Amino acid sequence: MFQLCSIPHPTDNDLDHFQHLVLDKEIDPNKQDSSSRTPLQILFYCNHSKGRSLFRMTRALLQRNCVDLQVKDEDDWNVLLAACFFSCCGSHLFDIVRLLVDHGIDLRATNRRGWTALHALCCRPNQRGFVPDMLEIIQFLLLYFVSQGLLHGNILFLSYYFYDSILLS
Repeated sequence: MFQLCSIPHPTDNDLDHFQHLVLDKEIDPNKQDSSSRTPLQILFYCNHSKGRSLFRMTRALLQRNCVDLQVKDEDDWNVLLAACFFSCCGSHLFDIVRLLVDHGIDLRATNRRGWTALHALCCRPNQRGFVPDMLEIIQFLLLYFVSQGLLHGNILFLSYYFYDSILLS
């Protein structure tokens, strides 16, 4: 199962095969590997560029209520953090973020560095490059933090740093 998730350049057929294995309950989508990563986390960690297929698979798994979104790996990264920092989903990243939020992922979850999904996304340009709709995703996450009264200096500084780096490039 984990080998299928970590294929360097999966085809749509590979992702469809994986989705069917999970939906047919032949594999457990919450089983963790030696790094405590679930198959869905691995798909995002492996930098897959098949955004549409990854979105479809994530949506199908969430509609079946068979994925525990609060699971973290050994470094305390959940699916949302992994998607925001590692994946190359292109224009489908915003769709995936909204889908995870709609299904109750904890936006306040942090990794060992204290990063939220917003931190992971804002630090991404230096690591993985920009994705379409990045500013909209950041605005979406900022609005959540504002609505929850969670906007503090660390997040404000991070947002300023990110926007400043865009204006200077």
